[in-house]
Amino acid sequence: TLSSIRDLGSAWPNLDVVYLSRCRLSDLDGLHGLARVRELYLSFNDVADLSPFVALEQLTVLDLEANKVADLAQVEFLSTCSELTDL
Repeated sequence: TLSSIRDLGSAWPNLDVVYLSRCRLSDLDGLHGLARVRELYLSFNDVADLSPFVALEQLTVLDLEANKVADLAQVEFLSTCSELTDL
């Protein structure tokens, strides 16, 4: 179980592909530390807040299946991911 990705971004800032499915993640605090990530797999977690995605300009693939995003306004934060092609 991973409660936060802050340490992950600090330890490995050059990660290109990250799989964090089924980690019971609810907080994406520290996501800005993964600024170079191109593929991020977060399926089956407890993510509701998408605001940390504003830091991921190089993101091309994002898997958010089965999370807790209930407010459609949260999707607006993904508009800053200009390279995003697969959601």
